[in-house]
Amino acid sequence: MSLDKAKTILKKYWAYDDFRSVQWDVISSVLSNRDTLALMPTGGGKSLCYQIPALMMQGVCIIVSPLLSLMKDQEDALKKRGLKARRLTTDNMPDGLGMALNSIETTRTKFIFISPERLQNKVFIDYIKSVKVCLFVVDEAHCISEWGHDFRPEFRQINILRECKPETPLLALTATATEQTVDDIQQCLKFRKANCIRGEFERKNIKTLVIKDEEKLARCKKIIDKVGGSGIIYVSTRMNAEKQTKSLQSMGLVVESYHAGLSDEERKNRQERWKNGTLPLLVATKAFGMGIDKADVSYVIHMELPPTLEAYYQEYGRAGRNGKEAYAVLLYDNKDKETMLRRVAMDYPDIEIIKQVYDKLHTYYKIPYLAGKNRELPFDLADFANYCNMDKYPVYASLRILQRIELLWLKDTEYPVSKIKVVPPRGELLRILERTDDYSIILGALLRTCEGCTTEMVRLHEERLAYYLEWSKEKTTLMLEKLHITGCILYEQRPKGHYVVLNHDRVPAKDLYIPPQYYKDLKQRASEKAKAMIKYLESKHCRQQFLFDYFGMKANECGECDICLKNLVKPKQMRGVLIEILKEGERSLDSLMCDERFIDNKELIRILRIMLDRGEIRLQGDIISLARK
Repeated sequence: MSLDKAKTILKKYWAYDDFRSVQWDVISSVLSNRDTLALMPTGGGKSLCYQIPALMMQGVCIIVSPLLSLMKDQEDALKKRGLKARRLTTDNMPDGLGMALNSIETTRTKFIFISPERLQNKVFIDYIKSVKVCLFVVDEAHCISEWGHDFRPEFRQINILRECKPETPLLALTATATEQTVDDIQQCLKFRKANCIRGEFERKNIKTLVIKDEEKLARCKKIIDKVGGSGIIYVSTRMNAEKQTKSLQSMGLVVESYHAGLSDEERKNRQERWKNGTLPLLVATKAFGMGIDKADVSYVIHMELPPTLEAYYQEYGRAGRNGKEAYAVLLYDNKDKETMLRRVAMDYPDIEIIKQVYDKLHTYYKIPYLAGKNRELPFDLADFANYCNMDKYPVYASLRILQRIELLWLKDTEYPVSKIKVVPPRGELLRILERTDDYSIILGALLRTCEGCTTEMVRLHEERLAYYLEWSKEKTTLMLEKLHITGCILYEQRPKGHYVVLNHDRVPAKDLYIPPQYYKDLKQRASEKAKAMIKYLESKHCRQQFLFDYFGMKANECGECDICLKNLVKPKQMRGVLIEILKEGERSLDSLMCDERFIDNKELIRILRIMLDRGEIRLQGDIISLARK
């Protein structure tokens, strides 16, 4: 009955007749109120695994996701199908969280997308406690695991969902996880009972090739010219993305870069052009690809070694989602392996350097001891590194470690919210409002549009205020700054950009405790992942088998990777190989046809017939042997 109902919903909203791979297994598990970890490859249809059961259950479905772009894509996709969805992000809540939650209740919105940071908000937690929640979903669940390739400390807050609604089922979704990561995810999310469902990870249409070449750009050009269609080239840094893009453009290719250093408008424009096919190629950092729904990617090229096999598998899995032949090419040269190991060492500075950066950070912002908790401060890495008299890399690496042990957060604010409070006494306020200049006009507008601004700091959107006043945003911001200087208002302007959030009060650097064994284990784990990546390069065995073994799964030889193709016997070589095999003893015809070295059985039969006609072999029943001379 449940399956029939699920298929009806699938057909109505998505126009599919049946589920793929383990989709129904996951959906059935959720409907049975079981906590579930679903491991499904990129493009495997993970979203349907929460959308279908949520539509079959009473209550709202809350999805925790790490990226704003990912939330927006999924929200838009649901709305296009006539389903009610809302993401609770700053840019999407012009009247604040309270009004957004009221709107959700009024409109009976089914799907609510949030970032992990939203779980710090008491108003939202109180909302969760007050409503019926049918399902909690954690997308990109590997981010919660210390063993995962993209650990994010803020994901640890997701535990609060279990505390709010202990009986509500939880679905965790990810494309890549080792056995250690699988166990850690379930433990971190406090699964009531271990329950992991693995999808079909074999992607038979993707040919995985590892190529050593000192002239990577020239090789890229050859691959792109031969394969054609849409593609992605992955590099490790923004600088390399720009550099390689310019080089490929000079070769006559239509290509753009994509990385976090571009403006929102530039990233959106390039992504849309790539998705609709007007821009065939992007050179991107890992900032690109997560949640991007494009089926006809013909090739994914890695020009630099990914930091882990998990990241590599997830990124190349963006090719060939339409089931057609696609290529995943990993290029490397003599320097890459050494560079990778050196990078791991640089990612984990000495503990004394980390303590020094911690102390300098607080001095930089003039924060005294036993103060600073919950301060959110604009951050410029280059300026801070210069203040420390250190290179940027060890400074950033130290900050990442401090983030990992939850002393601080580094975050990008794409949709910042300014705050404002009107402070003059009532008498003085009336005097200002009686004037006819710009000061009185903007002050009056603030009082009319910012409810409660005379009693507390409230949210302010400069664009909306400018529209109300029929002023430019520049003029509006300038007048707000002038009012702030005169003391009429308190104005906290939040520009877009990087911020550092201090989670605790400052302590003396000598008292800062970083557990030595924990730090040693972190470094060892990163080193092991880097060595696994290098081992993958050097392996003489099937690429698919190597990856599946790394993830704790079994697989047959793919027959399509560079290693398998090297091991296959070409038609011209078949006679010689058959003679060598039969010198070792007689063989059955079936055993020869099952030998993975012979890719073409028709050609094998043809060669055997020729050898039989020449008297080179004997056939008795099904047994083949060399003819005696």
